[in-house]
Amino acid sequence: MCYSFESSIYTFIFSVVSSLLLYKKNEIFAAAFVFVLGLMQLSDAIIWYNLKNNKTNIQISKYIIPTILCLQVVILYVAYIRVCSATHRSLVYEICLGTYVILQLYYWIKNCKKPTKKDSTSFLVWCDKPSKLNVTTFYQRALYLFFVLYPLYKVYNNNNPIKWIILTGVVMTYILNYKNKSFGARWCHTSNLISFFLLFYVYARK
Repeated sequence: MCYSFESSIYTFIFSVVSSLLLYKKNEIFAAAFVFVLGLMQLSDAIIWYNLKNNKTNIQISKYIIPTILCLQVVILYVAYIRVCSATHRSLVYEICLGTYVILQLYYWIKNCKKPTKKDSTSFLVWCDKPSKLNVTTFYQRALYLFFVLYPLYKVYNNNNPIKWIILTGVVMTYILNYKNKSFGARWCHTSNLISFFLLFYVYARK
């Protein structure tokens, strides 16, 4: 659980190193996925460092976090194209993805009016949003999950353990935390576990 600057930055470093090691084994999509998870830990580390500086905190919360969230789904799609070649591009999907990115940035920047704070469990709550899960928040999280998992579904067949390592980690984290107002900060464990099991599988297989 990334509940401090140190744990966030260590997780980011571990994710980057794991990503490079996976890339070295030509696991391009897995490397991109791990890097994407690490990016969010970097943003959390920056917020932890500036938690009491409201001016810097709100600027990071308002602009940096949504930009990283959108970069994540774009990076995964680019990695999918890199693995599967440009012939697998989908115009409909790209339009949907572009629309999602634009609306996500607009909605987040418009509605983020408070600096990020700690909740009662010491996790970060981006923009100090209220705890109640409304319809808009639910669909935001559901769409984010879709754009994260769609490339994964297309890249790996059902017999590939990499697919199930990533899928299990993401779905379980989503199910356990989707109602939580600190949902975005609850991926630290997931990032470390997915990185570890991917490295173990990739480097242990013959």
